[in-house]
This record gives sequence, C-alpha cells and structure tokens, in this order.
Amino acid sequence: MHSVNLLVTDRSPETAEHVNSLLRNSGIKIHVLFAKSSIEVKRALDADPPVLILYAKPEEADAPLTEVAELAAAFSVPVALYRGMDQPKKLASLLSETACFVINAEREDLLTDAVMRLITTSENERQQASQRQTLDELEHRYNLLLESARDAIAYVHEGLHVYANRAYLETLKITDDSELAGISLLEILKSEGTDLKKLLKGFGKGSFPSEPLEVQVTRPDGSEFEARLLFSPARFDGEDCTQMMLQRKDAANELAAELERMRSTDHLTQFHNRQAFADALENTMEEQSPDYVAAVLYIEPDGYEDLQDELDVASMDLLVSDLAALTRLNLDNDDLPARLNERGFAILARRPDSASLEALADKLLTAWRGHIIEIGDRAFSISCSIGLGKLGRLATNAPEVIAQARKAQAEAAENGDRFVVYRPQLTAVASIEGEQDWIERIKFALANQDFYSVQQTIVDLDGEGDQMVENTTFLRGEDNDHGPSEFLDAAARNDLAGNIDRYIIPGLLKTFAD
Repeated sequence: MHSVNLLVTDRSPETAEHVNSLLRNSGIKIHVLFAKSSIEVKRALDADPPVLILYAKPEEADAPLTEVAELAAAFSVPVALYRGMDQPKKLASLLSETACFVINAEREDLLTDAVMRLITTSENERQQASQRQTLDELEHRYNLLLESARDAIAYVHEGLHVYANRAYLETLKITDDSELAGISLLEILKSEGTDLKKLLKGFGKGSFPSEPLEVQVTRPDGSEFEARLLFSPARFDGEDCTQMMLQRKDAANELAAELERMRSTDHLTQFHNRQAFADALENTMEEQSPDYVAAVLYIEPDGYEDLQDELDVASMDLLVSDLAALTRLNLDNDDLPARLNERGFAILARRPDSASLEALADKLLTAWRGHIIEIGDRAFSISCSIGLGKLGRLATNAPEVIAQARKAQAEAAENGDRFVVYRPQLTAVASIEGEQDWIERIKFALANQDFYSVQQTIVDLDGEGDQMVENTTFLRGEDNDHGPSEFLDAAARNDLAGNIDRYIIPGLLKTFAD
C-alpha cells in the first residue's frame, strides 16, 4: 500500500506523539507528522500531502486556522479541529471563521474511524488514478489503430455522422471530416427492399441487422459505388452510438493487396518487418551487380533502456514512430527501411561506391542528432549508433549480413553517435584460425576496394639508366593499414595473390598512362 501521512498542527509535538501511539495501537499504518507553524504546514503539503490535517491548539499567531485551511484547500486535504467539547464558545468562534470538520479529542474511536475511512478513500483514489491512466493509454492506442485502419469506419447517431476515420473519408473522397457534418445517411445511402429510416430508428432500441446490408452509396461529388454495411453498437465520447463499417464490393483485390502489405509491414512505423526485409535482402544478394555497392545499415537509439524507464508505453510508441519518420525522410526512394526489433531499424541501400554508403550513415547521424522530439510536455533529442555491413563474398545469406551490421553497431554504441563499417577481425597467422581470418579479410578487401598502392621513384645515384618505380600494396584496417609483409604470404598460400594483382595492376597502368 502507498505510504500515508497525517499532519498534526499544535504548539508542541505531544499531541502528534499521542495520535501516533493511538493509531499504531489500533493497527493503523500511518506516518504522523508535526507542524508548529503555517510555514511548516506548507512544507509538509509540498513534500507529500497528508490524508488529514488535525488542527489541535497551535499558537494562533504561528498557524491561524484560516491560513492552514487555505493551504489545505489548495491540495484538496481536509482539515479537522481536534479538541474537547468543554469550550463550545471557542469552538463556535473558530467554526465561524472557517468551515471544517470537528473530531472530539475525548473520543479516540472517532479519530481512528475517521483516519481509516480517509486511508481507504486515499487508496481508492490512487487506484482510480492509475486505472484512469491505463484507460487513457488504451484509448490513445485504440484511436491510433482506428485512425490508421484500412477499414472504412464511421460512428453514427440518429442517422448523422459523429466520427469517421481516414479510410472512410478517402472512400467518400472527402478531405475534411467537417464536410460530413449535417450529411444524413439517408442522403447518401440507397437500399433495395430495406426501409433505411426504420433501420436507423431501430439502432436506438438495440436492433441491428445480423447480415451485411447491400447499399448504393452516393458520394458528395455525385459519383456512386456499391457497398456492404455492417452495424454494431458502440460508444463515442461516453455516448451510445452505432459503429458502421463500409466495405466496397470491388474491394476484393484491394483487400488482397492490403493483407499482403499488412503481412510484410510493421504497423507502428509502416516499415518492412523483419521477415519481409530478409526476403528482400536475399533477392538483392542474388541479383547483385558490379554497377553498385549494397549494404545493410543497422540503427539503434543511444540510451534506449533509460528512455524505457522514463516513458510509458504510449510515449515509447510515439518515440519509435517519430524516429521512423525522421529516418525515412533522409533516405532515397529506392532505399528499403525495416523495423527489425523493438528498438532497431535496418536499411537496405545501394549506392555507386562505398563512400556514398558511408555518407548516408553520416547523414542519418546528423539528422538524429539535430532532431527535437516532443512528447507531451517533454522535448528532447537523441543520438544513434549505426553499423554498416556490406553485401559481398564474405556474406552468403541475409541473416549473416544483418548479423555483421548488428555487430558493427554494437561496436559503434560503445561510444555512441557514430557509425562503424563491419570488417573481419585480423589476427596473427600463427594458427589455422588466424590464417582463415586473413583469408576472409583479404576477400572482404577485394570486394570492398580496401586495397591501395603507393608508388616511389627509385633514383639512380649515378644519374644513368631508365627511371624505375617501386609499387607497394597496402590493406586498409580499422585502426591502421597493413603492409604486404602481413598479408601477402597468406594470400599466396591460398591463391589470392593473383586476385590482388588483378585488382591493383589496372590502376597502376592507368596511373602510368596519365
């Protein structure tokens, strides 16, 4: 149970101690506080409002009853005079100044009964507040679902519209719901063999048709279409009404397309879901072309766990939806975004070269960093960490590419607000495992243009003979680059040296030709 306080105002703490002992002995768990002045009363109210203020016999100059009552009223806390009945004139004088309760100090049972009732009331109010918050969150979610639903739904009362979702407005080719105001269902609906006026009157008596009603619908612009209507009882803004779902007869194909969209789409972000993204990624890997470089960018907000502790479920949904919209705004039309899990987005992107993919990651970092999120009365910004896993010979399937991007993101998240490109870890060639690490890294470098060469002119000190140039090939690493002495032996042992030459030599020839 939530901790409960009772405040005693008196010139000394003796009354508070007596009340505390009395309530404890009666089995009532309550924290009794003492206040000598109005200032102390205000301080106690600000800290944690009590269920009751007992006004005993404080110095009137320090804690006037009228002042204490005004302070208590601001926090909706009741005040009770706590004294004997031996001074009726004094009691009447106090009550003439301020209306409040009176508890006979000579009747201990009156105090215990009053405190128990107030504790019960306080606990009920706290539970009601919690239930009201839960109900508000449920209503918020329901309204979001209703507004984003593809089913055309309207609430009607006495033949008039009181609410219509976006799909209903689109079906009637209406841009603003205010255009529905004053339009009766009798004006837009026609039905063979059904008295619509009688049908609408029956809704108020709880009489609803058990089967869909076949109707001809006339839009405000004069165009018509055939539809089925399904009716059911509902409530809107606390009032009884009727829910009407409108289904176009020609909507079978649209429904099939919508079902497919729902099957492959995350409902909150409207991004692809994990399975649909993996399928699209597999197709891209099969159709990969040398004309572009493709990669998966995996994004997670920094400090997500802290936000989960601070925000309720509805606010977290708004946060994810807002970040998804921000991410989509910074993508090309051909990019494919997805929501892989509760906190992570993935993007399948294709660009002319690796530098363009890294530029996309940097663009997303900047966009997230500078975006202000407003939820309720809170406004804040949040950064992200991005892992970039490129499609190539080192990844044989979609789960592997996604895993590489997530591994790179985990590394980026160590410091936050940055991106990391996945590269296989390199180890010294002292074992079979180390040799395999170099093989994978060399293959990755060939696929991702991580080899480069440096030319140095060899000068003949005698000034005679032809000019000679020494060429040295390097492999880009995460922290520093690797010279040929580190990787060339492993490449030669595994028939990869020729691949490196075929990658480097065309560039050398072009350099010499220029």
